[in-house]
Amino acid sequence: MQKRFSEEQIVGILREAETGDRSVSEVCRAHSVSESAFYRWRHHYGGMQLPEVKRLKDLEKENARLKRLLADRCLEVDAMKDVLKKLLSAQRKRVVASALNQRGLSTRRSCALCGISRSSYSYKPSPEKQQRDQMLGQQLHAIAEYHDCYGYRPAHRELCRQGEVINHKRVQRVWRLEGLSLPLRRCGRRIRTGASVPFAATRPNQVWSYDFIHDRCNRGHRLKFLTITDEFTRKSLAVVTATSIRAERVRRELERLFLRHGAPECIRSDNGPEFVAVGAGVAEAKGVALLYIMPGCPWQNAYAESFHSRFRAECLGRQWFHTVREAAVVVEAWRRYYNQERLHSSLNYVPPNEFEQKWHLAKRHQSSHNAAILPT
Repeated sequence: MQKRFSEEQIVGILREAETGDRSVSEVCRAHSVSESAFYRWRHHYGGMQLPEVKRLKDLEKENARLKRLLADRCLEVDAMKDVLKKLLSAQRKRVVASALNQRGLSTRRSCALCGISRSSYSYKPSPEKQQRDQMLGQQLHAIAEYHDCYGYRPAHRELCRQGEVINHKRVQRVWRLEGLSLPLRRCGRRIRTGASVPFAATRPNQVWSYDFIHDRCNRGHRLKFLTITDEFTRKSLAVVTATSIRAERVRRELERLFLRHGAPECIRSDNGPEFVAVGAGVAEAKGVALLYIMPGCPWQNAYAESFHSRFRAECLGRQWFHTVREAAVVVEAWRRYYNQERLHSSLNYVPPNEFEQKWHLAKRHQSSHNAAILPT
């Protein structure tokens, strides 16, 4: 806001009152100024000459300019710290700090700007460690090439299964340095409005779940997959590939699996017409209970949905099929890989087949132990 009187005019008014020719009230009345403003001016500018007032005005302007520069500088430093923290690794921060140090900044100031400690700045990795990291990077590249859906945690478990004794944080560091991190997949989440999965399985071959998933060949032919999984072991019992799967085909597939694995206690599915028709025949003849989920509640068939998400991401989403026969061959090969080699975090990072074998061994060991302690 522009002032009514400049500093020179204020000093002139004060000089008029100091001469004694007129009183303070007369001077204030002549210049249309209140006496309170006059005494405030006297307190601030009393005893000053015009050159001193000009010098004070220049100092105030310079002080305001320096304050703005300091505020901008602090803002730039904070922004630089945020950028370095988010975009640069520790190795790149050391390079930036070294460049700042060569331009004249002290080591302490350079490290403070880059957000690293001076001990981290002066750290030099040994040749033996660099060689070990290089060998580990080659192993991780081989694992990522064979298991293209793995992150660093399954890769670390795979190394442990191969007999390596290694820390997971080192695997994570080398995994990131080698650029093997998978892109983040953001999926929409449906709001749950009902109960969770009812009657959770507690042993193998207790609860099965089956459902359909659809896709297309690159020629436009329709593909329909019938997936049948064991909810306890996460094992894929069968994946049927065809252009059309009706209730009779579902019934034949279930009868084949009953002969191979035995009939389960329950089968979980949605309310599709194929599943309802099968439930009226095979399930009643074998004494299998039917668990139908509520309409619009796919989370009640969560194990089938989880298998479908992996099936889409790791098999269907990575290649195009020319024919139905080619799709059947590729899907069956992936199903065997899924059961025999792919590590599952929900199974403590072991494949479903191995998890099932360990469960049966533990059950037999517990039964023999209980029989041994019983009195004869």
